[in-house]
Amino acid sequence: MNRIYIVDINCISDNNVYEYWYDQMSPERKKKIDSFKPQKNKLLSLAAGILLKKALETEGIYSYEIIEKGAGKPYIKGRSDVFFNLSHSGERAIIAVSDNEIGIDIQKKSHFEPGLVKRVFTESEIMQVEHLGGDMDILYTALWTAKESIMKYYGKGLSMEPLNIELDVRSGSDLFYTKELYLIRKEISDYQVTICTTCAGFKEILITDVFKEKG
Repeated sequence: MNRIYIVDINCISDNNVYEYWYDQMSPERKKKIDSFKPQKNKLLSLAAGILLKKALETEGIYSYEIIEKGAGKPYIKGRSDVFFNLSHSGERAIIAVSDNEIGIDIQKKSHFEPGLVKRVFTESEIMQVEHLGGDMDILYTALWTAKESIMKYYGKGLSMEPLNIELDVRSGSDLFYTKELYLIRKEISDYQVTICTTCAGFKEILITDVFKEKG
């Protein structure tokens, strides 16, 4: 069980579509959506709810309770066989679901100022990125998603110091590699996605757009 789903919030921005999906959300998700004031944040929260609903129903899970452990990483209560992780950036929300522990991060291409680069990337990582050349913003955005996916895999968020996570930057289809975990990079238009997992099978998984899939 390895799946990735994505939603573009523009697909749910119409009032009728928004209300249709909002009505299908759990009371907990509705409360979370309502807690946001900016409409974009409401849409991203609703998109996360849609993704979770879609991913779990695909696995035959229609009734569930979400609990948080550690630094707030969500799990399904009573299910040690299903793991999921959510992320959002810009106008996209994404979920990875697996039967193994999982972390995922999505980031829209951003410009990394020199000061920020030095705060979150090690000298070795900076040298390797500069050696690769090309669009530095894409490379740094991708590298940041890799670090974020590791933080989310362990459920520690930014309590894990980014400079303490040093990655080997390689050329090829998979830009990043660590001995303990697979870091699988994917690109969707101007977004970078990294999945952190112990399962190499995610390399072959296509990202499914919830509102464009057939069937």
